[in-house]
Amino acid sequence: MTSARAFRDVPRLEPYHAFFGRLAPMDARYSEDIVDGVVEIVAVEGPVVASRVRRAYAQSAGERRANARKAKLLDHALVLACRRARIHEVKAPADSGLPSAYAITDQSAKPRVLGPRTLEEVPIQELVGVVRLVQQAAPRSDAPSLAEGALSALGAPRVPRPLPANVEAALSVATDSRVNDGASAVDAPSGDGSEAQAGVLRPSSDGERLAQLLVTSAAFDRALDSSVRARVPVDLVRDVVALLASTHGVVSAAALWRAVGVPGPRQAMTIAMLRRLLNRDGYDVLSSEGRDWFRLDVDLLIEQFGLVGVPHPTRGNRAT
Repeated sequence: MTSARAFRDVPRLEPYHAFFGRLAPMDARYSEDIVDGVVEIVAVEGPVVASRVRRAYAQSAGERRANARKAKLLDHALVLACRRARIHEVKAPADSGLPSAYAITDQSAKPRVLGPRTLEEVPIQELVGVVRLVQQAAPRSDAPSLAEGALSALGAPRVPRPLPANVEAALSVATDSRVNDGASAVDAPSGDGSEAQAGVLRPSSDGERLAQLLVTSAAFDRALDSSVRARVPVDLVRDVVALLASTHGVVSAAALWRAVGVPGPRQAMTIAMLRRLLNRDGYDVLSSEGRDWFRLDVDLLIEQFGLVGVPHPTRGNRAT
């Protein structure tokens, strides 16, 4: 884990300017006024996700929150404003399951402090920017440290467990982008909605090469007893090792399971079998940090399974 001192060099994020004003009641009789109201909120707070627009509108209309009917009315107002080109939609990565953000023409996803938003209300494009600022200040940070540093920079009061989906996705983008060969790195989503698919980890070529050498090694074949083989396919072992080896050996549990497609009910058994397979002679090649992070000791993996001479996937040199 990176020390708190390393994060002192993270640049101060821009302030979050929240909308203040009085808006029309959330009622169908004021539909055009509601469209004007959501545009006003976006103009001040954008890029901003719909849930934050709904909350800001309700407070500005003198209500605590928007119920389901009123939330639907506000969402329709956002759609109308987009159709009329008064605002535009900034889509989240297609495979992330995250909500779109809304912005006016000259707004971009600059990293800002949390302000009145919840963590879930921070657009992924903005979160990626925050994580990358932390990376620049502390380039040797592992994924848990990146999460801690990013949330500290945002001004979040604590690090929630589990992490919100948008934070997980931003960390996946950032950790994947640190792969040496760059071929499988996912760029940070741009503010114009043209971003490539992101939020799902993909292994580097060196990570895949190391994993393939592992599963075809004599030491691996000896370790793979019948009980493990029946529960964890070799292809799954290869995929997990390739992904972990491609991300400096540390990845969040949610990002890993999403990438390899293991459903919730099988995850505990799968990680137990993987640890039984890879942890030899009392050494933790594969370990966990609570329930949220997995760590692969790549150097120890190379040593324990006799993979001397293969390219080290996160350093670009060769193990000796």
